[in-house]
Amino acid sequence: MGQDLLLPQVTVYVHEVDCVAHPAMTPGTWRWAVHVGGRPPHDLAHCVQAGGGLDRGSAITAGDQVAAAVCVAMRIFGIPAAPPTVVELTTDPIPPGRDYIRKI
Repeated sequence: MGQDLLLPQVTVYVHEVDCVAHPAMTPGTWRWAVHVGGRPPHDLAHCVQAGGGLDRGSAITAGDQVAAAVCVAMRIFGIPAAPPTVVELTTDPIPPGRDYIRKI
């Protein structure tokens, strides 16, 4: 377990969409984003892929599947990776106007 601290982190951030900041989104919609490198969720430069889900469970499942694929790709290219971590956020880190996910 201690060895994982030295490996590149792959993190799945999930959160409910703030429909006040993003009024075009459906209430109750969740987002997921896979980040590499242990950067904070608002740092979009380290976001590998992101998407939406109709609910919390579907967002976690989709994000976790993408994160697993990212880890496999890293290992294929000789980059060891720690197992992905899912982090549920209590707020939407995406500022208004930076929303590139289409309405579900």
